[in-house]
Amino acid sequence: MRNQGSITRRQAQDILGVGQSRTLKILKKMTAEKLILQVGKGKNVEYHLNKVK
Repeated sequence: MRNQGSITRRQAQDILGVGQSRTLKILKKMTAEKLILQVGKGKNVEYHLNKVK
């Protein structure tokens, strides 16, 4: 994510080596903690690092 600037759910799933539902839980938790930002909706969702804490 740091190199590309964004990541999709599928890319995160491949990196983490877990299933879709576990990946979504992780991404939602990171979004709630404001570590990442969700951009887009549905199949077009990307996650970006939140540069502001």
